Amino acid sequence: KSQPRCHGKPVGNIVTCSAIVFSGGSPAKLLCFFDIMGVASIQFSQCNEYRRCYLLPAVTNVWRAEQQALIDSLGGLPLRLASDSRSNSPGYSALYRPYSLLVTGINRFIHLELVKDIHAALHYNSGADWKICRTNGGDDKYALKFSRGWKQWTSVPVKEGTKFGMLHQQAPCVQEL
Repeated sequence: KSQPRCHGKPVGNIVTCSAIVFSGGSPAKLLCFFDIMGVASIQFSQCNEYRRCYLLPAVTNVWRAEQQALIDSLGGLPLRLASDSRSNSPGYSALYRPYSLLVTGINRFIHLELVKDIHAALHYNSGADWKICRTNGGDDKYALKFSRGWKQWTSVPVKEGTKFGMLHQQAPCVQEL
Protein backbone atom coordinates (compact mmCIF):
# COMPACT_ATOMS: atom_id res chain seq x y z
CA LYS A 1 0.00 0.00 0.00
CA SER A 2 3.02 2.27 0.24
CA GLN A 3 3.56 2.28 -3.54
CA PRO A 4 1.89 4.47 -6.12
CA ARG A 5 -0.36 2.54 -8.48
CA CYS A 6 -0.76 2.47 -12.23
CA HIS A 7 -4.00 0.88 -13.46
CA GLY A 8 -4.36 -0.76 -10.04
CA LYS A 9 -0.90 -2.36 -10.10
CA PRO A 10 1.89 -1.29 -7.71
CA VAL A 11 4.45 0.65 -9.77
CA GLY A 12 7.38 -0.70 -7.74
CA ASN A 13 6.41 -4.27 -8.62
CA ILE A 14 6.29 -3.48 -12.33
CA VAL A 15 9.64 -1.65 -12.12
CA THR A 16 11.22 -4.54 -10.19
CA CYS A 17 10.00 -7.11 -12.71
CA SER A 18 11.12 -4.86 -15.60
CA ALA A 19 14.60 -4.49 -14.12
CA ILE A 20 14.92 -8.26 -13.66
CA VAL A 21 13.68 -9.14 -17.15
CA PHE A 22 15.42 -6.38 -19.11
CA SER A 23 18.77 -6.95 -17.37
CA GLY A 24 18.65 -10.63 -18.32
CA GLY A 25 18.46 -11.79 -14.73
CA SER A 26 16.69 -14.87 -13.48
CA PRO A 27 13.45 -13.91 -11.71
CA ALA A 28 13.58 -17.04 -9.54
CA LYS A 29 17.13 -16.35 -8.36
CA LEU A 30 16.68 -12.63 -7.77
CA LEU A 31 13.39 -13.03 -5.93
CA CYS A 32 15.01 -15.74 -3.78
CA PHE A 33 17.87 -13.29 -3.13
CA PHE A 34 15.37 -10.64 -1.99
CA ASP A 35 13.68 -13.20 0.26
CA ILE A 36 16.99 -14.19 1.89
CA MET A 37 17.79 -10.53 2.52
CA GLY A 38 14.34 -9.96 4.00
CA VAL A 39 13.40 -7.41 1.33
CA ALA A 40 9.67 -7.39 0.60
CA SER A 41 9.14 -8.04 -3.09
CA ILE A 42 6.74 -9.51 -5.59
CA GLN A 43 6.05 -13.22 -5.95
CA PHE A 44 7.43 -15.26 -8.84
CA SER A 45 3.92 -15.78 -10.25
CA GLN A 46 3.31 -12.01 -10.19
CA CYS A 47 6.58 -11.41 -12.03
CA ASN A 48 5.53 -13.91 -14.71
CA GLU A 49 2.13 -12.24 -15.00
CA TYR A 50 3.71 -8.78 -15.43
CA ARG A 51 6.17 -10.15 -17.96
CA ARG A 52 3.40 -11.83 -19.98
CA CYS A 53 0.78 -9.07 -19.71
CA TYR A 54 2.88 -5.89 -19.80
CA LEU A 55 6.56 -6.32 -20.60
CA LEU A 56 6.49 -8.68 -23.59
CA PRO A 57 3.65 -6.80 -25.32
CA ALA A 58 5.54 -3.53 -24.78
CA VAL A 59 8.73 -4.99 -26.26
CA THR A 60 6.78 -6.45 -29.19
CA ASN A 61 5.12 -3.09 -29.92
CA VAL A 62 8.42 -1.19 -29.81
CA TRP A 63 10.13 -3.83 -32.00
CA ARG A 64 7.37 -3.73 -34.61
CA ALA A 65 7.42 0.08 -34.73
CA GLU A 66 11.23 0.12 -35.09
CA GLN A 67 11.12 -2.64 -37.70
CA GLN A 68 8.50 -0.80 -39.77
CA ALA A 69 10.46 2.48 -39.53
CA LEU A 70 13.60 0.67 -40.73
CA ILE A 71 11.75 -1.00 -43.62
CA ASP A 72 10.22 2.34 -44.62
CA SER A 73 13.62 4.06 -44.56
CA LEU A 74 15.15 1.35 -46.77
CA GLY A 75 12.36 1.39 -49.35
CA GLY A 76 13.67 1.50 -52.92
CA LEU A 77 17.34 1.16 -51.93
CA PRO A 78 19.52 -1.72 -53.16
CA LEU A 79 20.18 -3.96 -50.17
CA ARG A 80 22.62 -6.69 -49.23
CA LEU A 81 21.04 -9.10 -46.82
CA ALA A 82 22.57 -11.84 -44.70
CA SER A 83 20.69 -14.48 -42.78
CA ASP A 84 21.64 -16.85 -40.01
CA SER A 85 20.01 -19.61 -38.07
CA ARG A 86 21.18 -21.53 -35.03
CA SER A 87 20.44 -25.19 -34.52
CA ASN A 88 21.12 -27.10 -31.34
CA SER A 89 23.94 -29.59 -31.12
CA PRO A 90 23.03 -33.27 -31.47
CA GLY A 91 21.52 -34.58 -28.27
CA TYR A 92 19.48 -31.48 -27.47
CA SER A 93 15.79 -31.32 -28.20
CA ALA A 94 14.76 -27.68 -28.58
CA LEU A 95 11.64 -27.41 -30.68
CA TYR A 96 12.40 -23.90 -31.99
CA ARG A 97 15.54 -22.21 -33.30
CA PRO A 98 16.20 -18.51 -33.94
CA TYR A 99 16.42 -17.15 -37.48
CA SER A 100 17.66 -13.64 -38.27
CA LEU A 101 17.87 -11.43 -41.36
CA LEU A 102 20.46 -8.63 -41.33
CA VAL A 103 20.93 -5.60 -43.60
CA THR A 104 24.72 -5.73 -43.94
CA GLY A 105 25.34 -2.16 -45.09
CA ILE A 106 23.98 -0.70 -41.87
CA ASN A 107 24.38 -3.75 -39.58
CA ARG A 108 20.75 -3.73 -38.48
CA PHE A 109 18.43 -6.70 -38.08
CA ILE A 110 15.37 -6.38 -40.24
CA HIS A 111 13.69 -9.58 -39.11
CA LEU A 112 13.96 -12.07 -36.23
CA GLU A 113 11.89 -15.20 -35.91
CA LEU A 114 11.69 -18.49 -34.05
CA VAL A 115 11.38 -21.37 -36.50
CA LYS A 116 10.02 -24.81 -35.65
CA ASP A 117 12.86 -27.33 -35.91
CA ILE A 118 11.33 -30.80 -36.11
CA HIS A 119 14.78 -32.44 -36.32
CA ALA A 120 15.79 -31.19 -32.89
CA ALA A 121 12.36 -31.95 -31.47
CA LEU A 122 12.42 -35.64 -32.33
CA HIS A 123 13.44 -37.81 -29.44
CA TYR A 124 12.69 -41.19 -27.94
CA ASN A 125 9.97 -41.53 -25.39
CA SER A 126 11.55 -42.44 -22.07
CA GLY A 127 8.54 -44.57 -21.12
CA ALA A 128 8.06 -48.30 -21.53
CA ASP A 129 7.95 -48.26 -25.33
CA TRP A 130 11.16 -46.42 -26.20
CA LYS A 131 10.99 -47.18 -29.93
CA ILE A 132 8.19 -44.70 -30.57
CA CYS A 133 9.50 -41.35 -31.76
CA ARG A 134 7.59 -38.36 -30.36
CA THR A 135 7.86 -34.61 -30.34
CA ASN A 136 8.68 -32.84 -27.09
CA GLY A 137 4.97 -32.35 -26.48
CA GLY A 138 4.56 -36.13 -26.50
CA ASP A 139 1.55 -36.03 -28.84
CA ASP A 140 2.67 -36.15 -32.45
CA LYS A 141 4.58 -39.18 -33.66
CA TYR A 142 7.01 -39.27 -36.55
CA ALA A 143 8.87 -41.97 -38.44
CA LEU A 144 12.10 -41.19 -40.23
CA LYS A 145 12.60 -42.20 -43.85
CA PHE A 146 16.26 -42.53 -44.84
CA SER A 147 17.71 -42.16 -48.33
CA ARG A 148 20.22 -44.70 -49.63
CA GLY A 149 23.40 -44.47 -47.64
CA TRP A 150 21.62 -42.79 -44.71
CA LYS A 151 22.84 -39.39 -45.87
CA GLN A 152 19.48 -37.64 -45.63
CA TRP A 153 16.26 -38.29 -43.81
CA THR A 154 12.77 -36.86 -43.71
CA SER A 155 10.21 -37.10 -40.98
CA VAL A 156 6.66 -38.16 -41.74
CA PRO A 157 3.66 -38.39 -39.42
CA VAL A 158 2.82 -42.00 -38.65
CA LYS A 159 -0.21 -43.89 -37.41
CA GLU A 160 -0.57 -45.02 -33.81
CA GLY A 161 1.59 -48.01 -33.03
CA THR A 162 4.22 -47.54 -35.75
CA LYS A 163 7.62 -48.45 -34.35
CA PHE A 164 11.19 -48.46 -35.54
CA GLY A 165 14.61 -49.34 -34.20
CA MET A 166 17.69 -47.32 -33.34
CA LEU A 167 18.31 -44.13 -35.34
CA HIS A 168 21.74 -42.83 -36.24
CA GLN A 169 22.66 -39.14 -36.12
CA GLN A 170 24.23 -39.23 -39.61
CA ALA A 171 21.65 -37.15 -41.43
CA PRO A 172 22.32 -33.45 -42.04
CA CYS A 173 18.70 -32.37 -42.13
CA VAL A 174 15.13 -33.40 -41.51
CA GLN A 175 12.22 -31.92 -43.36
CA GLU A 176 8.74 -31.88 -41.94
CA LEU A 177 6.24 -33.11 -44.50
